[in-house]
Amino acid sequence: MNTNDRVLIVDDDPSLLAALVRHLGERFTIVTTECGENALELIRTQAPFAVMLCDMRMPGMDGIEVLRRAMELSPETIRVMLTGNPDQRTAIDAINQGEVFRFLSKPASITALTAVINEALHRHNELSHFNDLERIAHFDALTGLPNRILLADRMRQTVVQCQRRSTATAVAYIDLDGFKEVNDTYGHAAGDILLATVAQRMQQALREGDTLARMGGDEFVALLIDLGSGGDCETILERLLQAAAEPVVFDTAVLKVSASIGVAIYPRDGQNAERLLEAADQAMYQAKRTGRNRYHLLASE
Repeated sequence: MNTNDRVLIVDDDPSLLAALVRHLGERFTIVTTECGENALELIRTQAPFAVMLCDMRMPGMDGIEVLRRAMELSPETIRVMLTGNPDQRTAIDAINQGEVFRFLSKPASITALTAVINEALHRHNELSHFNDLERIAHFDALTGLPNRILLADRMRQTVVQCQRRSTATAVAYIDLDGFKEVNDTYGHAAGDILLATVAQRMQQALREGDTLARMGGDEFVALLIDLGSGGDCETILERLLQAAAEPVVFDTAVLKVSASIGVAIYPRDGQNAERLLEAADQAMYQAKRTGRNRYHLLASE
């Protein structure tokens, strides 16, 4: 579970900030700033903050805007608003919109601040633990790519979007040629380095919005969305072949594989995610049978 105890406090009163550091510094790791713009820069450039306390009324960018932008930059940070405004309507609206976790009226006692920070830290750790479990459930540990569970969900969503927009999507089933020989010759450590490196290169070959997932072993699937026609994907497929074939250096060895890619196009090769994946797998075996280091479109048979 995450044990981050870093707290960012934003207030334009330097004497208040100094007092908070003095009283809270023994319990938490406190970072302070008097300016909302500086607070956002700290979030961008420093290690993650577990909790952020921000005054509602400050010169320049007000606390509402600072907290809204902080949520976009670091959604895992738990945000608390400090307000001296006797009308709490704005603060309550911010809570309802999800921009802040709690608000405290100023002046707030050290006891009240400590209690709220502890509550926010507990919430942060709960979310971090949940996010860790989500990553384990939906992402491949070696490559960091989506796994087959997350891919299936994205494919189902993509089919629905294609139906609404009348666009095409390609499912490319990728198998690395020669990977077993690398593993047998150089060992599993070399195989892992090869898989992770090739996965990163193939991911870079895709467009923004496309998905590369690891199915297991040396098999991957690329989901290519928003295609005007099936032929639009061929440039991307060529880039995938080049990325897979680029040598990988491991110690003094140069590791080389290639890729056999089978491609199915929605809607012509299948009307749902399961059928498209089966069709792409079938086309991949045809690519292997006809020479490897190539792609094969199912409908070209």
